[in-house]
Amino acid sequence: MCAVRKGDWKLHSRIFNGFGLVGNEYRMKFKEVYNFRNDIGEEYNIADKNPDIVRDLIILIDKCRNDLGDEYRGIVGKNVRPVGQVENPMPLTEYNENHQYIISIYDRIDFG
Repeated sequence: MCAVRKGDWKLHSRIFNGFGLVGNEYRMKFKEVYNFRNDIGEEYNIADKNPDIVRDLIILIDKCRNDLGDEYRGIVGKNVRPVGQVENPMPLTEYNENHQYIISIYDRIDFG
């Protein structure tokens, strides 16, 4: 997880590739914060001017990591369930040469 958005604010956070890990903690390499109301193109990083927003968004991204997990940091999400497995999987539809399921727009005239 490398970004989070709340309202008009978006935080991009990236970490060092392995070198930022200190024990179970991580250190952010850099932070970028943008305000979509004033900068929809994300051209002006205003993280330094908005430390309270940065703090709030870091708290939010950490909550998301704890909820969804973060493999890079070894965090197992609290609300992640195992992938479902089916013993004998079968497709929900089967091809029938006498009944086309998908008709291209340019072929529609031929089919009424």
